[in-house]
Amino acid sequence: MKANEPDQPHQAPPGTQLRIDAGDAETHYCNLTRVTAGPEEIIVDLGMTVPQPQNPQQLKGRFTDRVVLNYYNAKRLAMALNATVARYEKRFGTIEIDPRKRELPGADE
Repeated sequence: MKANEPDQPHQAPPGTQLRIDAGDAETHYCNLTRVTAGPEEIIVDLGMTVPQPQNPQQLKGRFTDRVVLNYYNAKRLAMALNATVARYEKRFGTIEIDPRKRELPGADE
């Protein structure tokens, strides 16, 4: 599967054909997220944390992008992300989200 091909078909009215062009889509790296919700939409803020040169144990974070989704699209996105992560973990093993519990490369040496 290519990166710009969706896992789920897009929902369109019967008889309607939807063509998607992702050729001009921008790519942003994200290692920081915040999700907030209102009565009609979910807001996902995306950003990045970086260590501070003077103190590598201290991180500085900044949100750079925001995605606003209605609940229908948020559920479709959640389903697609869950399926993608499940396939990854089936192939490579469980992803440990607590950084204190992760194995460090070369720790066995």
